[in-house]
Amino acid sequence: MTRSTKKIRGKKASLFPSEPLYCPPEPLLCWMRGGTIAMAKQSSAVCDKTHAAVAGWRLRMQLRPQIPVVLLALLAGISAGGQTSPDFTGHWGQDTGSESHRHLDIEQNGLTLQVKTTVTTSKGSRRLEVTYRNGGPVTVYKGLDGDTFRSSAHWDGSTLVFETIESEDGNEIPEKTVWTLSEDRNSFQVKRRSTKSTGKGESFATYVREP
Repeated sequence: MTRSTKKIRGKKASLFPSEPLYCPPEPLLCWMRGGTIAMAKQSSAVCDKTHAAVAGWRLRMQLRPQIPVVLLALLAGISAGGQTSPDFTGHWGQDTGSESHRHLDIEQNGLTLQVKTTVTTSKGSRRLEVTYRNGGPVTVYKGLDGDTFRSSAHWDGSTLVFETIESEDGNEIPEKTVWTLSEDRNSFQVKRRSTKSTGKGESFATYVREP
């Protein structure tokens, strides 16, 4: 009996053996049964095969807890990569509940957003066309009321945000406008907040898709 076989006589097998593997007969069956490793003679070819089988089993057991984490990370990456910004392209109408009616023609193409506004009252129609570049430079334009506006647009998740400074009678009025498209894409909500010397104001409007 060799010295190596004396070391493992009567030794309890471990489910995750960390010590170097000796060459007893059928070591995997012995570990699964929870018994002691029996001593027997076996050829070097069988020993090598047993070592390879145990090494593969150890690797699978180490990787098993990591598989769900890897799959979740992969799915999250695919979801983030496939996510697209809402498209506001279309013809939209707002019924203000009065004699005036506001209509928007929006064309969204990549980072460019073109908004044509038409306000119709009993006195006629007024039109305004503004082109924004999302995440780009500030757009300067004259509003329908003659005031000067400096506005920029950017995405915040699934909402489109406009940061605007209105120059009115020598005063600069900060304004933030948020567009949110509905899930069915048939309407979108406009939330507007402004800060004047008299205090902060907030308004809401809903636009409905038109043919």
